[in-house]
Amino acid sequence: MTEHKKHSGPSKRGKWIFALAAIAIAVFIVLHQRRSPPMPPGDWIVETNPAAVLPKAKEQNRKVLMFFASKPWLQGSNEEFMINVTLTKNRQNIAKANVICVYVPVGNLQDSPVAKEFRITQLPTSLLLSPNGIEIRRGEGRIGQSDFNKIVLDGQK
Repeated sequence: MTEHKKHSGPSKRGKWIFALAAIAIAVFIVLHQRRSPPMPPGDWIVETNPAAVLPKAKEQNRKVLMFFASKPWLQGSNEEFMINVTLTKNRQNIAKANVICVYVPVGNLQDSPVAKEFRITQLPTSLLLSPNGIEIRRGEGRIGQSDFNKIVLDGQK
């Protein structure tokens, strides 16, 4: 009589390897979709307390362009569009405006003191401020290249 061994399926080690691989793939997908935003093109200052830039703006008599974006943001979001399309295509116009550019990552709008201070109700939001910190222009939500020029940068005359 031949002895038949029961095939009990994958080994315990194989199950662990499969489980770890599945977890690694899931973590990669989540991190890829909720990655930190790239920096806008040009010389942008990353600042969680954007009011700290205002003394420098007053001293240099330069306006301030602030870009508020959610942190983290999802791939395909309005923030990604604004950075990869609007701000990138307006890079020369922003440079000509001779403004101090400040990128402000915001976690949760409801809990953010910065969002309350600057009356940010949606993300992304772009603000153009005078050297004294007075709001000149505001662009909220997803804004294309030409609208960004009209809404935000036209205040730089």
